[in-house]
Amino acid sequence: MKPFAVLIAAALGAACVATTPIPPGAPRVLASLPGECLALYQARGQAGLWFGGFHGAKEGRSPFGVSDDDVLYDTFQRACFPDERSCRRWLYDLQTEYKAMVYSAECRRGLPV
Repeated sequence: MKPFAVLIAAALGAACVATTPIPPGAPRVLASLPGECLALYQARGQAGLWFGGFHGAKEGRSPFGVSDDDVLYDTFQRACFPDERSCRRWLYDLQTEYKAMVYSAECRRGLPV
């Protein structure tokens, strides 16, 4: 991925974070999570949602062509799900793609602390 594409991807990722106001009494952590977390929280409450977090890396070719060595591409993703099964499926897909290094991978009921 070229440096400009990385900047665009980062900007788009930041735009996906919830921009609607957090309801009074709701956990403040919702402001830093993807938009689907707020929607699930409002529809089901904290006990009715699952939080997934993943940090890992995959190997790839250098985008600059200066080396034949592989480079590691890091990712850090967070998402909310209506049930454990969909969270575990998401986690499985990420672990399959980013298998060079898995720093952390979790699915748990409720919002992160």
